[in-house]
Amino acid sequence: MKPVYSPKLRKIFDLYLKYRLRRSFAEVSIDLADCRSAQALLDPKLPVLLVANHVSWWDGFFVAEVQRALLPKAPLFTIMLEKELKSIPVVRKLGVLGVERRKPATFARAFLNLKRLRKKNGALCVTYFPQGQITPQMSRPLAFQKGIEALIRALHPVQVVPIALHIEPLRSPKSTALIHVGAALRSDQSELTANELEIVIEQMLNKLAGQTSRSRLGVNFHGERLP
Repeated sequence: MKPVYSPKLRKIFDLYLKYRLRRSFAEVSIDLADCRSAQALLDPKLPVLLVANHVSWWDGFFVAEVQRALLPKAPLFTIMLEKELKSIPVVRKLGVLGVERRKPATFARAFLNLKRLRKKNGALCVTYFPQGQITPQMSRPLAFQKGIEALIRALHPVQVVPIALHIEPLRSPKSTALIHVGAALRSDQSELTANELEIVIEQMLNKLAGQTSRSRLGVNFHGERLP
């Protein structure tokens, strides 16, 4: 199935999502400092691949908030497992492409569709979770799968933005979502492998773990709260 992206539906969904996030979390804090310090690297003519660890059902929506903060006018496309997609079919019209873990052909077809979109419109964003499934956030190594390398080749040259996701109850019964966005890496400047991206995001997660430890002692996380 070819990807479909409806900007009108995205605006409506963003309003609903903001409501759901406020109801479900004590805070959603997005740290963009590292990415914005390298903002010159984000070429508006090149696609952006948002790569994150996968810890919850919410992760695709967290990354959508990152995209809205960095490149609000770019269409967003997301790779999602077909079985998860069936529970929220409306998101098919929000640029979501379904794949099946044990059917490599579904990944190849999705990557081909994105490659075609990349040729038509360089300024697009793609979300991908290289772990392939929701995994306990303290699990190490992250075990990124090689599919991310095929996607990078399909979108090349592409800017890869690493994202670390951490969810934890801190000083409230509701959990706090901490999202750290790293500086972009370009596929035309260095070979980006699954292992390299895994190491980068693990380091970012370690940094978040230290911040949550300080937060328990009353030190605030200096990110941007969801507006």
